[in-house]
Amino acid sequence: MGLLYCDFSVILFMLFEAKRKQRIIPVIKPLANTSLEFVSTIGNLYYQNGDHRNLAEKKVSFLLEQIRSKYLLKTNQLNDEFFTALASKSGNRKEDIEELFKTISFISTSTVISAGQLVDLNNKIERFNAGNAGFTQSRKEAQRNRKEIK
Repeated sequence: MGLLYCDFSVILFMLFEAKRKQRIIPVIKPLANTSLEFVSTIGNLYYQNGDHRNLAEKKVSFLLEQIRSKYLLKTNQLNDEFFTALASKSGNRKEDIEELFKTISFISTSTVISAGQLVDLNNKIERFNAGNAGFTQSRKEAQRNRKEIK
């Protein structure tokens, strides 16, 4: 009887313990996405340096690249045909797009850009990216930017 009990115990042990045991996979916390913090830090660095023209040039270059890749438009000739096609594809008004590119043209020909002009450019680009919301400057924004320029 004892031998039978021993054999039965060995068989049960083999059934349950003979399976290959796997070690527990540790939970690894994903790394935090710090790219937004990095961009913010670099932007603040440029802004604090006071090199507003350089920052504006980078923003314009990024906008033009975005237009080329997202809307598949060539940006080497910024004419009426380009504005019409961009308005059609982006959902913005043609007048607003022309105003944005007038600002870009003014900034590209200026030697010095104020913080107010940089903020104005940034606001127009953000409104353009928002879509068909239109980006005509509000009266309060225009007054605030005029004060910053002075």
